[in-house]
Amino acid sequence: MTFEFPGDDTLHLARGEFPWFGGTIGAYDATASFKGAANIPLRTENIDLKQVLEFASVDGLSGEGMLSGSLPLIFEGGKARIENGVLRSEGSGAIRYTGPAAEAAAAAGENAQIAFDFLRDLRYKSLEVTIDGALDGQLQFGLRFEGSGDLTVRNQNVRNVPVLYRINLTVENMDLIRQANLLKAIQLEVEEELSGTNRN
Repeated sequence: MTFEFPGDDTLHLARGEFPWFGGTIGAYDATASFKGAANIPLRTENIDLKQVLEFASVDGLSGEGMLSGSLPLIFEGGKARIENGVLRSEGSGAIRYTGPAAEAAAAAGENAQIAFDFLRDLRYKSLEVTIDGALDGQLQFGLRFEGSGDLTVRNQNVRNVPVLYRINLTVENMDLIRQANLLKAIQLEVEEELSGTNRN
């Protein structure tokens, strides 16, 4: 970390970089004021999706791919929040989910079952995650991934079916990522997306 105090009630961070999920997260040539809100634009590069999902430790959820993006961090009133954070995939990858929510999807309706059938091995060509909210409170995630997967219809296997997912999640704090409540939220949002007017 390289920084200086210019003497005008600001901190100039020339470079602050740390390892993060196999890649790096850092701030470069950033200036933060000690008066009012401080904005530290964090940049992430080469984040390993597999390591992120292993940390989340959601039963049955795995994947692979690389992500990069920005996480603008705002400090104000002794609290920190992310505003308009976004991570995007670097090339293609995969999302796989075979956990308890998939097993219960059939009872929730055909759309939910189809959604989770795809997620058994969805090969995405693009993935984007938006992040907003307080680090010690409610966080909002928007996920959009597009790719292809296999589906069984009337005992016939249909391969490489194109699919687009849009999932919005709100969690009260980061600890909920490890809890089944998150899986329920994912299921409800996928059902809503597939049954809505923007079905893809």
